[in-house]
Amino acid sequence: MPRRNFPDQRDTARVDVTDLLASAAVTWFYDEKTNVRIGYYESVNRPEFREMAPVLRRNFRTFQNELGNPDLERAEIKNYDVRFEHFPEFGEVIAASVFYKNITNAIEDTLYSAPERTVKSWSNAEEARNWGFELEVRKKLTWWEWSDNFTVSSNYTRVWSEVPFRDKRTGEEKRRTLAGQAPWSINAGLGYATDSGRFTADVLFNRVGEYLESIAGDEFLYVDREPRNRLDVVLTKKLWSNFRLKAAMKDILAEDTVLMSGTEENRYVYSRISEGSEYSVSVSAKF
Repeated sequence: MPRRNFPDQRDTARVDVTDLLASAAVTWFYDEKTNVRIGYYESVNRPEFREMAPVLRRNFRTFQNELGNPDLERAEIKNYDVRFEHFPEFGEVIAASVFYKNITNAIEDTLYSAPERTVKSWSNAEEARNWGFELEVRKKLTWWEWSDNFTVSSNYTRVWSEVPFRDKRTGEEKRRTLAGQAPWSINAGLGYATDSGRFTADVLFNRVGEYLESIAGDEFLYVDREPRNRLDVVLTKKLWSNFRLKAAMKDILAEDTVLMSGTEENRYVYSRISEGSEYSVSVSAKF
């Protein structure tokens, strides 16, 4: 468990590092509608304040005790990707890409045993890697006259991840998935816009595959997040030259977030969080 000093001792958590991040990209324009891009870039993932502050607190959304880790380090990521893009018509795209990420000190949610219930904290995995592919399609519905104003879009991402670790009970070298990394995700959308562009409507759907939420001292204490459907609707209306009205309905399905733990033979619900829908109306002006 992360260190905690006595009340009369001062504890400091600090990330004070200057990073020089390299990047490079080469694009081959096959023709006016098709190109291939090869890219490399470096990035970092710095821990948040709550992830480092050594203060025991209660998360009243998840009812989980949390304790920051002042020894947490930033994650350094090297990214490689190749992307193919084709633009059949204006506003349309067909794209496919493959990628690879090499991560040093990846930040993961970590559970530690405690008398009442496990305490959630964060820790660094010395090394991790992700690789996979992504497919994207955006197409206008020009098949019939009445459908000219509609656009459909879809995105599918498949990710494999790997983290080497040592089993604390057996000392055996093993490999597992990276905590927080979903194996796949799918997004789909249907959009409508008038010829003038004064009114738009978008229906958006998202679903993410089951993934490892938190690691722990023993594998049977790991927590997984179950798949969940999300549906959003966004309506936008241009009122005058500079004013715009926006109405949004987010997470309409409001499905519960379910976390599971235990062995494959004896699974149990670690936590069930009731989610709510969000509705908002706003007026914005641009001058």
